[in-house]
Amino acid sequence: KAGGQHVAVAVLDQRGTLRSDPFLSCPEVDAFMESTVGLSWLAPETLQQDAATTRQCRDRLAAAGADLAAYNSTESAADVAELRVAMGIREWNIYGVSYGTDLALQTLRDHPAGIRSVTIDAVVPPAINVIETGWRAARESSTAIYDTCAAQPDCRAAFPEGRAEYIRVINELAASPRVVHVAHPATGKDTTVVIDAFKLSYIVQFSTLIGHQKSVPLMIHDLAAGAGKLAAYEVLAGVFPPDFNSYGLMWGVLCREM
Repeated sequence: KAGGQHVAVAVLDQRGTLRSDPFLSCPEVDAFMESTVGLSWLAPETLQQDAATTRQCRDRLAAAGADLAAYNSTESAADVAELRVAMGIREWNIYGVSYGTDLALQTLRDHPAGIRSVTIDAVVPPAINVIETGWRAARESSTAIYDTCAAQPDCRAAFPEGRAEYIRVINELAASPRVVHVAHPATGKDTTVVIDAFKLSYIVQFSTLIGHQKSVPLMIHDLAAGAGKLAAYEVLAGVFPPDFNSYGLMWGVLCREM
């Protein structure tokens, strides 16, 4: 209850995702993504394998009868609007995070009826191409993190080089990826992790989304000292579990809209 009234929360399982039928998962992509822990994304052969694996999944889903053209934000926004009507809800509030903000805004634009309010967090505006602006986001993330560190005496004293250390490390990793061996947190097995500039940039950018930005200066300093275990654990933590991600929907959105 809220204010004496019952409040219902409906969680949308977007078409193609985990509980929907069909669930457009890609076991072959899951296996490849897990293997990239020990590969450099900057290596041409990694990119070639990525493309081949994605094509394999696409061909398998199409052969199974999946209408891949139907998996995009336009169709999903219509699903949201139809869900409200089907549930007999006169008016509701929409909440979206990350890509969910893109979908929420497109739903508001295309199907405003019955929407009382929209709350968006970690905003992806429909007018912004996140593929083209991704590297700018990584730069802005690192700047914000180190500006915040510089404003705190303890952090400034611990990492006096500030963002210059990050720039130096990321350039070193672009020229020569770092190979690190760590015990896998889930299995305890010795695991080889390759850290390159692409992976480090992604970690820094994503840290601001999930609230881990406080650990970034220490992770960069660890790399600057010639180590890398902290970054290696971040790489391992970033691997999606198998049968979790809907690549059929993800690529439908990214390739068709961005």
